[in-house]
Amino acid sequence: MKVEEGEFHYLKTDSEEFVLKGKEESIEKLKEIADDGKPDPGETGVFRVSPSDEEWSIEQVPWSEIALELL
Repeated sequence: MKVEEGEFHYLKTDSEEFVLKGKEESIEKLKEIADDGKPDPGETGVFRVSPSDEEWSIEQVPWSEIALELL
């Protein structure tokens, strides 16, 4: 995977972990996982990772933002 626009996304569920290009791709993967079974919401999250030369920034994508993408 090539890091584009200076960031990538990390999707973690209670049983799996994925590194994906963008938020939309992460949400699509989360939908696929939910269709196969219900992941534990307390153990599931999408994180935006922005690497730089010295420091990396990692922040969780808010569930409200994910919900709006699902509408």
